[in-house]
Amino acid sequence: MLKSFNVILILILCFSCNNATDKKTAPIIGHYFKLEKDNIEILLPKVFKQISHKEYVSAIKNNPTLLNKEERIKIANVQQFSNGNIYHFKDEESTTEIDVKTLPYSDFNKEDSTYLLAMLNNNCQNNENPFGTTCKKVSAGFSGNSQTKVFKAVFKVTYGSSTSYNNMYVISSNYKTFSMIIKSALNTNYDNYIQKIRVK
Repeated sequence: MLKSFNVILILILCFSCNNATDKKTAPIIGHYFKLEKDNIEILLPKVFKQISHKEYVSAIKNNPTLLNKEERIKIANVQQFSNGNIYHFKDEESTTEIDVKTLPYSDFNKEDSTYLLAMLNNNCQNNENPFGTTCKKVSAGFSGNSQTKVFKAVFKVTYGSSTSYNNMYVISSNYKTFSMIIKSALNTNYDNYIQKIRVK
């Protein structure tokens, strides 16, 4: 069941405000990054680079557009020191950041995904008032077979004229479970990249 790690997933679903562009699908041209401690390889566009926890926190502190810096740093530290490993990535233009967090293994199903989506929807609404944002679910879904399970949810967060998109994936394959959260000013579909993840 997903209930054992729902709290961590909700904590790491934080919202940033950036300018949005039209939805597009990322072309399948990229570079594999190996998550060394977990023997997982993820494919990302070539504009991405992996950054350390220290660099990640520094980027938050130095970003003048973020409204909730203290909260985001607190969440980053929870990610760093809670069970499982955390990996940070960002693109060259700093319009998109990706967090990959390993979690206790769970062979979740569609019912578990429905429960998780309800929790995320509640979290989305609870994040509206403190920062004057509005949050709306764009899409959600579950797919799986005997080897791999994938949950996906996309949320649109608006603050004034600024908009950001938060894509959350939870993936369970080869007795490993991890989340991948993509926070971006761009409404980009990363499904084709997710399909090419290698879990060894």
